[in-house]
Amino acid sequence: MKNHIRIVKANIVEPTTVSGYDYTHSYMHGYTLDLSKRTAVLMRQSRKGADESHPESRLRQEGLVRVAVEIREDHDPLMVIQCDEGSGVSGQKKIYERPKLLQLWEGIQDGTMGSAIVAREDRLFRDRFLTQVTQFSEECSKRGVLLIVAGRRCYDFSISDDFNSFIPNLVRQSDKKHQK
Repeated sequence: MKNHIRIVKANIVEPTTVSGYDYTHSYMHGYTLDLSKRTAVLMRQSRKGADESHPESRLRQEGLVRVAVEIREDHDPLMVIQCDEGSGVSGQKKIYERPKLLQLWEGIQDGTMGSAIVAREDRLFRDRFLTQVTQFSEECSKRGVLLIVAGRRCYDFSISDDFNSFIPNLVRQSDKKHQK
């Protein structure tokens, strides 16, 4: 795509729950996973002990592995890698300060990772000045890596509209967490 504009004719699908979570993965229409590359599932809970005090969040994130296998047309679980940071890991840390995010990052850079799945945009970062966010997005754009927010949407950062909608979504989620 020379002009980085994507026109997608997608079927309108009614959400299967009140939360708007799309179990049909219709948000993937117009995007193609590179099946020669792996899909990473990044899991993170901010607060120490959140895996026990908020088990529903942990279970949802563990379910991302199943979603990754469903979304891949080859349905190959061996091409899905878990990057499980556990609980008590701040999204404000830099990429190199988070070993599992660093594993994903290195896979993007060496060309073995073609997509990443998260529960929400803010599972990647809560970087106040967006330096880590833009660095990550730029590398994904260069390498053709898709970011998938399970049940919600897919981002291809080489498309301006995708990048431009990702940043406000990330900031909005981070702001909600900091207001609590």
